Amino acid sequence: SVPSTTDYDPLNVLVAEDDPINSKIIQKRLTKLGHTVELTSNGEACKIAFASATKCFDVVLMDIQVC
Repeated sequence: SVPSTTDYDPLNVLVAEDDPINSKIIQKRLTKLGHTVELTSNGEACKIAFASATKCFDVVLMDIQVC
């Protein structure tokens, strides 16, 4: 079961995902739970967003494919 929004504090989430469909799904689900989401399309963009002094992130979610 999904916890109610009163069970936790909303997070600022940075997401690195190169698939646009997956990005939309992740954003929709996290936003529905009350979190703020910033999407990036690759690791380099994620690194730049994370290093930016303008925003603080609580968690980073990355799509990592291992061959």
